Amino acid sequence: MLYDVVPIQTRYRGIGRCLDGADFYPNESKTDVSQLLSQYTQSLDQWQNPPSQQGLAKLMELCSLLRQFHFPCEVIVYDSTPLERAYGYGLEFLGVDVAHNLEESLLYGEVPEEAEEFLNEHGLCSRTEDVAQILPLLDCGDDDKDWGPCYVYAVSNQRNTGPRDIPDIYRKPLQKEIMHLHFDSVYRDLSMVSYEFSFDHLSHDFPKVNSLTMYAFLMYVISQEESPDKHLAICNYLTFMDPYILGADSLIRWHLIRALELDPENQEVLRWILFYDGNPDCPFSQAQLEEYRRTLKNIPLGEKNI
Repeated sequence: MLYDVVPIQTRYRGIGRCLDGADFYPNESKTDVSQLLSQYTQSLDQWQNPPSQQGLAKLMELCSLLRQFHFPCEVIVYDSTPLERAYGYGLEFLGVDVAHNLEESLLYGEVPEEAEEFLNEHGLCSRTEDVAQILPLLDCGDDDKDWGPCYVYAVSNQRNTGPRDIPDIYRKPLQKEIMHLHFDSVYRDLSMVSYEFSFDHLSHDFPKVNSLTMYAFLMYVISQEESPDKHLAICNYLTFMDPYILGADSLIRWHLIRALELDPENQEVLRWILFYDGNPDCPFSQAQLEEYRRTLKNIPLGEKNI
């Protein structure tokens, strides 16, 4: 992972940007310019050192100072693989740049008109797969350089607060990818924005994906990172979404039991099991239901989800 403080001057927000000496001469007094240059000189030491929390903090200070002088800028972090966090700072995914050794960008500057369909509002690719699609349309020069994806994020002063919504312009392409069974790429793209694979999120964001396809997709997600909430998402799809899958209750039983193996006192899972009480298709015996009811009742009050 690398980081930098860069200007925001055009639509493009990739790694090709850099500060220029003229950026430190705003319409302010000489004292202000001296303060900017002093801060900038100190930050140069951080660029020479390996990435660290202290180094990123120094760049955040420089960015804040530049903004005080009305200079639009931001701190970005970037890497050849997706990132979830940067030393505790919150991250906003800007897109995927096309880069060589995390140093040069093919998307910086003018881009052919036919390549625009692969770019988002930040002048970057929206998805990993777009890099392979856009490369033949770009001028790679005469040298034999390896160009590949570079994942770019804007750094926020706020700590990570949890999953973020998917921008509307990304929902339909991702939905199409799920329907075409391209689970690996969709999982990577959603993971980059810390997506919450819950029934509420999935059914809202991808309403055209039927229960069979979503079941297969969620099983792939579980194979990458298993958790009780993902098993519950499957249970909700099998229960409430079309088409109905023959033998769904037996599948639901397996997923609920597996979720309890991961978290034996998960109240949401226990309540889901007890939801079956009185249902003639209940896959649990009455004795099992009573056992789960006792387990839920014996969880200390302070630990229960109210």
